[in-house]
Amino acid sequence: MSRTGVPQIRVVSRNDGWREVVLSGEWTLVRLTPLLKSLTAELAQHAASADVSWNCLDIETMDSSGAMLLWRTWRRGLPGALQARPEHLSIFERIGSADQQPY
Repeated sequence: MSRTGVPQIRVVSRNDGWREVVLSGEWTLVRLTPLLKSLTAELAQHAASADVSWNCLDIETMDSSGAMLLWRTWRRGLPGALQARPEHLSIFERIGSADQQPY
């Protein structure tokens, strides 16, 4: 589990050969800012793999900054293999509705 509030990325190898990227902590502007460069690089590395599922259920809090970071990581769309809380999915839906730019 995460250290209190600190956004973290953990990778779990699954038996089917896929890797599960587990995100935890507070994915908010305040918490992300000091770690933004390293988190962005690590997220991009995982997003480049086809055999990755995303587990966001351990995210304690997410604001629009955290959601936008993930949205851009996922090339402006939700990944096919995603587990997320309904309240976080609604943030992604709002971003998707507003984000009409081609990438």
